[in-house]
Amino acid sequence: MPLVTPRKVIIALILATCLSCFFFIGQFEQKQQNDSESHSVVVKRVPKEEEDVKSDLDPEEETAAASVLLVDLEKADHSSSDAVTDYNAASNEDNDMQTVDQLAEPNDDVDTEDTNTEKSVRLVANLTALDALDYYTLSLEQIDQLYGINKELIEKRLEDRKEKINEVCQSIRNKRFNRPYLFYIREYKVSWCPTYKAGSTVWKDFFVSHVIDPNIIHPGLELLWKFKLSGAARGYRPGQRMAYSKEPAGTPRFTVVRNPIVRVISYYKMAMRCSEMDRVGMHYDIMKQRTLPDPIRKDEFNIQFNSFREWCKKVAPVEHDKEMVKELEGEKPAISPDNPYLNPPHITFSELVLKMKTQRAKLRNNDWEGHWSPASEWCDLCIHRMDYIPLLEHQPWELWFLLEKIGLWEERALFLDLHNSASKVGRPSDASEIDMFVSQLSAELRTFLDQFYDIDMRMFGYGRV
Repeated sequence: MPLVTPRKVIIALILATCLSCFFFIGQFEQKQQNDSESHSVVVKRVPKEEEDVKSDLDPEEETAAASVLLVDLEKADHSSSDAVTDYNAASNEDNDMQTVDQLAEPNDDVDTEDTNTEKSVRLVANLTALDALDYYTLSLEQIDQLYGINKELIEKRLEDRKEKINEVCQSIRNKRFNRPYLFYIREYKVSWCPTYKAGSTVWKDFFVSHVIDPNIIHPGLELLWKFKLSGAARGYRPGQRMAYSKEPAGTPRFTVVRNPIVRVISYYKMAMRCSEMDRVGMHYDIMKQRTLPDPIRKDEFNIQFNSFREWCKKVAPVEHDKEMVKELEGEKPAISPDNPYLNPPHITFSELVLKMKTQRAKLRNNDWEGHWSPASEWCDLCIHRMDYIPLLEHQPWELWFLLEKIGLWEERALFLDLHNSASKVGRPSDASEIDMFVSQLSAELRTFLDQFYDIDMRMFGYGRV
């Protein structure tokens, strides 16, 4: 049996020690890798440009607002909602990211600053996903549930918007536009400014049917004229809230606003109808200014134009009756394909914006056409100091908050059935449709729209043309 020398013992001990070190180093590296993977929830969820964002909500508010109902999100149509698609993809990226509730739980291994960063950005992502939902596919119960979960964050967004509006008002020295379009609806103890092409028809129809007469179909705003506020109280100073003698102090005021470019698009779709062409005779004048390719045929083209105009007058009063319009289609006069006055048989989008530009210059910034007037001017936001200014793009979530605050919560289901007229299916114009219309404009007209709606865009956070 070979002898075990002291030298061999020492060598054996050294080898055993090295093996032990390698084993513990491997275990430590594996633990570090696991910890890094568990912390990757923060890295994957936080966009690079927002890594320094800090949460200013308390933990209770964060937990309440963070619990987005993913099961309801899955029931919605995500085909046209990139924000929702990206959000759900991130939520299922690994086993540690199955629900938002799990992400809301505190992690002792993550620095407090990183945890707050992750939660703040996640809350923003929740509202982005919420706004991108096609709420027409959701039930009232689902909408209520999603609203309740995100209510605190919705309220904060509305408050932040008020602060931004006040900031812009200060930058323009609380400019006053003398617009008397604030209606005090006594029965509901609320004051409302109808921003046209931003869902104002919904509110007009609601107030007329509940306060004036429920049997009136397609009522005009003039039926609410007696509620329009006038006679401002004395002693007003810039920066204060304008008071009116017929409006009790502290009455909540609101208006609903919308991307001003989409409002113009919405009006343009309305301007293509006979009823609007008949109401605004200037449209016909604009069409008659088009260049004639063959002046010799001017009389012929004029006869066609006048015949079409007379036919349109018949259609205008019955335009909401599809059967009547269908019958009148048989009487529609023939139009030569080379008649510039009637090809197309309505003003073009470019002609509309040029009309806006010309009218603005003539009236010296005192444009009273509500369909495209900036909401900041039409509602005189700097002197009326609205309490609630939801965006139409953020309905029903901000609308739900408004209805709850002004005492109309029980009526909320009615508003789901009253679509705006931005498109044939009642949904607001999407980015591709906006680009399609804007591409028809010259650089000069695009610049005009940016300048015309500058205050609105700054107040409400909409992008430039």
